[in-house]
Amino acid sequence: MNDQVTYEYSSCDRLEQRNTYFYSRFQGHPFLAAWRESRELLQRSTPGDLVPRVEDDQLPSETATGGKLIGVVRDIEEGRASEALQTLDKLVQRFEVTKRLHAAYTSAWRPENQDDYRDLANYVLFAEALHLAYSTTLHLPYLNALLKCLDTLTSVRHEVPAALLERLSALVLHERQHVAALAEKLGVVE
Repeated sequence: MNDQVTYEYSSCDRLEQRNTYFYSRFQGHPFLAAWRESRELLQRSTPGDLVPRVEDDQLPSETATGGKLIGVVRDIEEGRASEALQTLDKLVQRFEVTKRLHAAYTSAWRPENQDDYRDLANYVLFAEALHLAYSTTLHLPYLNALLKCLDTLTSVRHEVPAALLERLSALVLHERQHVAALAEKLGVVE
């Protein structure tokens, strides 16, 4: 196997050139090194140890999806995860199918506007919700969606508003911690 592996999942604008992740080939430790290197592109400065609490005035998104995600994060933080996780599961399902988060969804969880999916604050909020959900439940679909969401954000990192970069950097650290803890649990040696 070639040791010069690239991490293709965040190599171009993944909101426009969506990745299916189907039939991904095994590339071992060089792949993990390429993944880490791609995430380092996101890290501008050393963030705090915890993802900052989401406050309405910190969030430039005023979309319906943004509001749902703020509620999910707050409910998980305050120990009311049950209903919050139901909402998050619907958003995970939509994201897994489309690799996008739309600004608003109908009651049947269809996008209200197919062309309104580039609000990066929603993706940061989604990643925060996924981090908290995985931390609380250790349910692998949340970690899987977190990895894919951060792939998307890495691919459009030049468009991420400066106000969100520190939160995004903190999420990258949490993602690494989750992956390292899972590797340790599975007995995978790096």
